[in-house]
Amino acid sequence: MDQHLDAVFTLRPTDLPVESGASAPQGESPPQSHQGHDSAVSKGLRALTHLAATFPLFVLILIALACGLCSLYATKQLGFKTKRADLISPNADYHKRWIAFTEGFGDVADMVVVVDGQDPDTIKKAMDDLGEQLHREPESFSDILYKVDTRHLQAKGLQYLPDDKVESLLQRVEQLAPLLRNNCKWLTLNRIYQGVRLKLGDRQDPSEAVAQIRMATSLTESLSDFCGSKEYNSPWDGLFQLDAGEVQSRTGITYNLNQKETLGFVLVKPVSTDEGFEGAKRSVERLRDVLKDLGETHTKIKFGLTGIPVLEYDEMQASQTAMMWESIFSYSGVGILLVLGFRGLRFPVMALMMLGVATSWSFGFTTGTIGHLNILSVSFVAIVVGLGIDYAILFLSKYMEFRQSGKDLTTSLLETASTVGPGIMTAAATTSVAFFCATFTDFLGVAELGLIAGGGILLCALAAFTFLPAIVSFIDRFFKPSPIPSPFNGRTLREMTSQHPAVVTVVALAIVGLLGGYGFRVTYDYNLMNLQADGLESVEIQKRIAQESDNRLLFAVSLADSPKQALAMKRKFEALPDVHRVEEVASVMPQAETDHARFLVQALEVLLEQILNQTPQRQVVDPDQIYATLAQFATQMEHEQLPHASELAESIQRVQQRLDALSYPKQVALLSEFQMRIGMDLMARLKGLKSVADSTPVSVHDLPESLVSRFVSKQGKWLLQIYPKEEIWDIDPLQKFIASVRTVDPDVTGIPLQNYEASRQIRSSYETVALYALLASYFVLLIDFLSFRNILLGLIAPLGGVVALIGGLVWLGRPLDLHVLALAYVLMTLTLVSFLDISGFLNILLSLMPPIAGAVLTLGTLGILHVDLNPANLIILPLILGIGVDNGVHVMHDFRLQRLGEYRTSPSLINALFLTSMSNMAGFASMILASHRGLRSIGMVLTIGVGCCLFISVVLLPALLTLWSRLSAGLSSDIDSHAPSAPVTLDMSEPHVPPGLGIFNPFENAA
Repeated sequence: MDQHLDAVFTLRPTDLPVESGASAPQGESPPQSHQGHDSAVSKGLRALTHLAATFPLFVLILIALACGLCSLYATKQLGFKTKRADLISPNADYHKRWIAFTEGFGDVADMVVVVDGQDPDTIKKAMDDLGEQLHREPESFSDILYKVDTRHLQAKGLQYLPDDKVESLLQRVEQLAPLLRNNCKWLTLNRIYQGVRLKLGDRQDPSEAVAQIRMATSLTESLSDFCGSKEYNSPWDGLFQLDAGEVQSRTGITYNLNQKETLGFVLVKPVSTDEGFEGAKRSVERLRDVLKDLGETHTKIKFGLTGIPVLEYDEMQASQTAMMWESIFSYSGVGILLVLGFRGLRFPVMALMMLGVATSWSFGFTTGTIGHLNILSVSFVAIVVGLGIDYAILFLSKYMEFRQSGKDLTTSLLETASTVGPGIMTAAATTSVAFFCATFTDFLGVAELGLIAGGGILLCALAAFTFLPAIVSFIDRFFKPSPIPSPFNGRTLREMTSQHPAVVTVVALAIVGLLGGYGFRVTYDYNLMNLQADGLESVEIQKRIAQESDNRLLFAVSLADSPKQALAMKRKFEALPDVHRVEEVASVMPQAETDHARFLVQALEVLLEQILNQTPQRQVVDPDQIYATLAQFATQMEHEQLPHASELAESIQRVQQRLDALSYPKQVALLSEFQMRIGMDLMARLKGLKSVADSTPVSVHDLPESLVSRFVSKQGKWLLQIYPKEEIWDIDPLQKFIASVRTVDPDVTGIPLQNYEASRQIRSSYETVALYALLASYFVLLIDFLSFRNILLGLIAPLGGVVALIGGLVWLGRPLDLHVLALAYVLMTLTLVSFLDISGFLNILLSLMPPIAGAVLTLGTLGILHVDLNPANLIILPLILGIGVDNGVHVMHDFRLQRLGEYRTSPSLINALFLTSMSNMAGFASMILASHRGLRSIGMVLTIGVGCCLFISVVLLPALLTLWSRLSAGLSSDIDSHAPSAPVTLDMSEPHVPPGLGIFNPFENAA
């Protein structure tokens, strides 16, 4: 393919060839027209351009209709996916677990309102007022959680006690039941003491005997106090030990506060619209309005808002604002460069119109192939505009050059298609293939971006050879050609590379080598917080939460099949050194292992129902009978060896002494009153016991809906939220935390695990895309630079080697690795092609120098500037490859065009490369001003990357090509000096090949 890529754009008026056939100024070559044998690509582009130029109005109408249909189709059918989870392939194992989790629990991310104050009561009041306001707006907010009120569960309090405690209570009530029949007729002091004495006679259960002595001691102490001061102290305190703290810990009101009770947290889920890129916009903005109004009422409270949905919304807002200003600066910068370059508005407007056409087609292509955009693929417009403008510049510049040389409009368009057309198509093919390679990655966001961007680039190339010829033919017939000024002709640079190529090559390689060493400093930053805009309130509040409380925005989630399993897993998670705490709702449920406890409560409930129908009646007590019973009890206790027996004996003696000090009537009145008191007291306590003896099973329906929706799925799964000890935005603590929790549950999931796996996958995907794209570019360049015979031999013959390798691996019983086989195939093609056509092989390698050396130089520059790669700016890998390959292809086509003598870079090529690169850099550099750090990093690395590729393309590569051409010319002179003199007639329709230059001749097999 001996295609022409000569002076493109910035020849000075004095450098223009004279239409009458006068020679061009010394040192410059006149623009060459299409001559010689056309390639199939060149013929096809000429035919397409001829059709557009012959029927411009018809073609423009068809293009306008196509744009309208594509725009209408995209408007009606194109969807938007705004969540990071939409970027991940549903076939990934970790994402399958996440999808299964969200199907049961929905989106786990909450907006978090931070209520900041010094008084806990004031904070709680503000939280209550906020909660009430949010509950009144279900169209914007759902699942509001700031306190847990389980007071209604106190009626089922006994179900929270261990089985043995409930059984002990049941036994006590069963013992008392006979005494309480017939309106408590048998509940007398005498029968109580006699019952205790009978129980003490049963030595089968020593613990029961001790319990009876304690009860008797409590009764006697109470009687003693009443006899002395008529002050009643209940003797039943220890009889029904309910362990109120254990019950109330699960049944009461608990506010979501930090340990110091200086920060309150209100969790609320946004009601997303899922329309376009709005997401949680309505909920976030409405919540901020509510907080502003409440702040005027609660002057001692400060409200703040954060949470994953808020961070994502703020990031989207900041990026949209930054992108708006970036677009303004970018289009302004590109427009200014085009106007300065073309010295007018007509051709810049045509170029921008071509981009509009290609963008419209790209939206239609996206709608038809994928049907939606995601937060990564939405950037395809910038890619299409950034790369597509190059094709417009190259085409229009070459067309203007031919018009200035005296050719008519149609001829100029056809010659443009023949000369720069193949180079544009090769560049478009390599770049689009580079992006299409992304479809082989597992990361869905990158795969979709690759398909859309690759298609968009091809559509830009198509628009360059359909829309541009038509619009130029339709409009330019009314204008006469005018001189084309050159704001920059690259004369000094071209002289430097052509006159001192060895020095330039050594210096350039030294720069690449020295700076490239700093590339090892560049790391991959997984921390998504480092992509947020500077000074965002939601980010600052999140940092404060991490400092002043044990709350975290990020936590892992694990699923259990039952409350029992959830609590068992909780104990295991809490034992891990990297876990701070575990939140779940299973602990609010009764912990009975079987239904036995509930049956005990049910039996107790029925028994109490029967007893509490009785009403204690006043009965007259015989002091002598009581005195005698107590005396017998005291004598028995004096000989008893059980614990507390001596204390009981001493208490009985005090009662006897105090009764002896009273008259008989007073003894009767006092003892009768005390007996009535203990009866009424006992019935009251039994009623209290009845109030917590509801045997209806506790279920999740008894819990607040905002709590249940977060922790119990409709499928019966119980959720555990595992919070880390450290903030896990950075990769090191995140890796430790993930590795730790996976020792308990290998299927653990959650936002931090999604972020971790997705960041790893996006890094791997971009690296894979870069590698695949490099290989794809190599194969495309094979087709461009080699003859058809050598292409077939170079691509087909190595397949035999691969088959042999597969056979050997199978025979040895080794596993087959596709990557190893692919690498072997590439190495074999490289080796074979280098033998078949060393000249074409070197052409290919030199074409790949700008992207490879440019990437090395870019990484080194980033290392010096301490700029790391991240999930946002990693897009530079395929972009730099595409831009670098474009530059390399154009330089090599310019090199192949110069058939005789020493290579000297065409001034128009220098200007075209500078103009296209500066246009791209103007667009990308505007992102550096953005407050959004992710966009800022993209702008910085892309600007540096394009600049590095430009340096390699206009400095190192031309110097190397000049050295190569000198070496070829030197060998030619040496051979010619030993050959007999004879007249030589050169056929200028083909590249001149000096004899004996099969190895060094850059044009061998170029056709």
